[in-house]
Amino acid sequence: MPKTRVFIWRRVLPDTLLLRLLRDSTYQPCLVFPSIYAVAKQPVFTPVSFKKNKKRPVFIIIDATWQQARKIYRKSLYLHHLPLFSFLSNTPSIYTLRRNKHHHHLCTAEIAAAVLDSQGDVQQASVMMSLLQVFCDRYEGAKLGQRPDNYFDVRRITKGVV
Repeated sequence: MPKTRVFIWRRVLPDTLLLRLLRDSTYQPCLVFPSIYAVAKQPVFTPVSFKKNKKRPVFIIIDATWQQARKIYRKSLYLHHLPLFSFLSNTPSIYTLRRNKHHHHLCTAEIAAAVLDSQGDVQQASVMMSLLQVFCDRYEGAKLGQRPDNYFDVRRITKGVV
């Protein structure tokens, strides 16, 4: 997706560009993370309350297993001053390649799609979920020795969106 950045987490030395972006007053950075993990006095936004903010949103999503994500969050004190962007999903995850302890634990792509949807980008969110479903189906099929369909074309799903 355009304007998306990836930063590699390091336990001891945070990325200096990330830290600079987090301090930029033109943005409203927030960590997309469950509110149950908020530290003391850490603000929590919901999709409704966040839309009232006038600054340009920056959503930070930790791409890791839930156990790893909690560890990264816990050990990254520079994330503790950021507001959390939190929502609960009533829909079970479609990501079936790894089991989660809780049905409301979504994979990174599902979280990104939920953020897009909450910000009014419903079409992009739908495309992301469709691609995730295709990925999961193909992965499961490959484990069973199935060959991918020759007619499938990702451009058909993403037409006019990406």
